[in-house]
Amino acid sequence: MSDENLYARVVEELSKRGPVRGLWAKAYAECGGNHEATRALYLRLRVSQLADEGLALAEDVRRQQKSERRWGAYLLIAAVTLLAIAVVVGAVVFDLPSAVSESFLKATTQSGSPPALR
Repeated sequence: MSDENLYARVVEELSKRGPVRGLWAKAYAECGGNHEATRALYLRLRVSQLADEGLALAEDVRRQQKSERRWGAYLLIAAVTLLAIAVVVGAVVFDLPSAVSESFLKATTQSGSPPALR
């Protein structure tokens, strides 16, 4: 948000709800009770405060997006892991290593040499 927008927001805030009491008290104390100087300082302090809040909010959004990307990577890793587990379990349940070795032995005994050497 631009400075102009922030100042406009503070002016609108003052007309609708009044000042933030603690911040107004700070400005009043720093200006020695001068009302015009208090109002000017309050405007600057409140704009600065809103700008800082905006920066903090933007940082929170950036952190949230980074966290979401990290969770996406974790989910991908979990999916690949589950797929690998399913392949291994399938191989064990269907006894694929035995089926492959039996097929290899059967081919070797029929021809007299391993299939790779033919």
